[in-house]
Amino acid sequence: MRLSGLTIAGGNAGTGFGGGIDNFGALTVSNVVFSGNAAAAGGGLANQSGGTATVRGSTFDRNSADAGGGLANFGGPGAMVTVIGSTFAGNSATVGGGLLDFAAATATVTGSTFAGNSATLFGGGIDTELGADTVTVIGSTFAGNSATFGGGLANHSSLATVTVTGGTFTGNTALDGGTGSDPGVGNGGGIDNFGALTVGSVVFSGNTANKGGGLANQTGGTVTVTGSTFAGNTADARGGGHGDGGGLANEAGATATVTGSTFTANTAVDRGGGLWNWALSFVAADNGGNATGPAGTVTVIDSTFTGNSAGSSGGGLDNVGTATVTGSTFAANSAAEGGGGLRTVATLDGSFHVVSGSGVATVTGSTFTENSASEGGGLESTGGGTVTVTGSTFTGNSAFVGGGLNNTGAATATVTGSTFTANSATFGGGLANGTTRATRVRVVDCTFAGNTATFGGGIANLGGPTVTATVTGSTFAGNSAGSGGGIANRGTLTVGDSTFAGNPATVHGGGIDNSRTATVSGSTFTGNTAASGNGGLNNEPGGVLTQSDNRFVDDLPPDAFP
Repeated sequence: MRLSGLTIAGGNAGTGFGGGIDNFGALTVSNVVFSGNAAAAGGGLANQSGGTATVRGSTFDRNSADAGGGLANFGGPGAMVTVIGSTFAGNSATVGGGLLDFAAATATVTGSTFAGNSATLFGGGIDTELGADTVTVIGSTFAGNSATFGGGLANHSSLATVTVTGGTFTGNTALDGGTGSDPGVGNGGGIDNFGALTVGSVVFSGNTANKGGGLANQTGGTVTVTGSTFAGNTADARGGGHGDGGGLANEAGATATVTGSTFTANTAVDRGGGLWNWALSFVAADNGGNATGPAGTVTVIDSTFTGNSAGSSGGGLDNVGTATVTGSTFAANSAAEGGGGLRTVATLDGSFHVVSGSGVATVTGSTFTENSASEGGGLESTGGGTVTVTGSTFTGNSAFVGGGLNNTGAATATVTGSTFTANSATFGGGLANGTTRATRVRVVDCTFAGNTATFGGGIANLGGPTVTATVTGSTFAGNSAGSGGGIANRGTLTVGDSTFAGNPATVHGGGIDNSRTATVSGSTFTGNTAASGNGGLNNEPGGVLTQSDNRFVDDLPPDAFP
């Protein structure tokens, strides 16, 4: 059947399918308007098992249904829908406000617009349900749609495959409103994914959700994002939600890979202004009665995080799962608490053991510039987390503790071949390590230059004998502080084969100031200055200093100031 240039309005199928048309055969509609129709499924049009429907240049306006307000592709692998250059506006349903793909059906949507559609539950614009659905969306626009899950699009079937290429998601919302049994769980303002999702060259802007303002990837979901933009999206706490993942939220047990993409000016009321990765699931309970689950896994490659903000932690990226970041840039992001650019933190089970894979971050060949936070302006590892940083640059970041990097709360950090320049803090301009709990940092072949602090211009090692810092083959040049221009130590410090040059201190220890336990060997001190005590290597009263094979050029050795 072929229909063209018609208006189908006011049809009502009651508890049946297809308020406007119910199709079991081969249907082509062109320039047809479906308006104000209603049904249990497919308010405007229903395509049943074995049916093939092609829709061109048509409009679905203010149709309603329980499933598929505008169009329902309904009934098994034989059901196929192709939508080209069409508009879905103001349609409503419980699932699939604009379009529903159901029970292993196939839908292809090209160059179409979904605007102002709504769903009580899943998929304001498009939704997949119940089976191995295949949905392909090309060059389409989703604007102002709303649902509890997936304001623009929900891939709700865990068996479904959705591919979105080109197009925009703008001003869509997924907010619960706080009236349900589990308030504040609105996920994925732009897209909410439970299955397999591929996103390429898509713009997410101005979308809002409780979690994942732009995109949310749920437990068991897999998402691949390439060459896409997340700008001005918001994770909102309305309805009792946390407000996590302004741009993208990746839940426990979910996997996300992001390549060549940009996160700009996204906001999270709580955690992860740009991106949030979680490691706690409400699926299984441990012996302690807490709910634990597998860590979420995020891989970020050649991407940029700029001007994102978080009300709590992780202005650019907040990681509670496993995160691998390569060749990426974090610039001018901010967090009220920890990790202006990036924070990684472990979560604990009921026995206070770190959940496997939780709080693990690997950062390679990346740049952190002018990020800010209370702790860890560029990067923070805390709460038993583990971070490995290789070949990266920290420049112009600021914080109260750890301008470039803060390692605290029984966390472990390994930093190799990296540069810390012009970062600032009260404690640890370049890097701060320690609390009262066992916290460990290892620094190898790094450069600290021009960093400033009150205590520890380059590095501040804080908090007692269980706080350990090991520094090997590194250079400290032109850093400044009140005490410890290069390094200030209040824990356990080991330094070997390193160079301290031209670091000034307004009080003690231009190169190193030690007030607890330090071992320094095979290192060179030259041109460091202090107002009192030793300019190069200063040992405070009560400090224990062991030194050997060091070279002092223009600096007096520490025993010159007993």
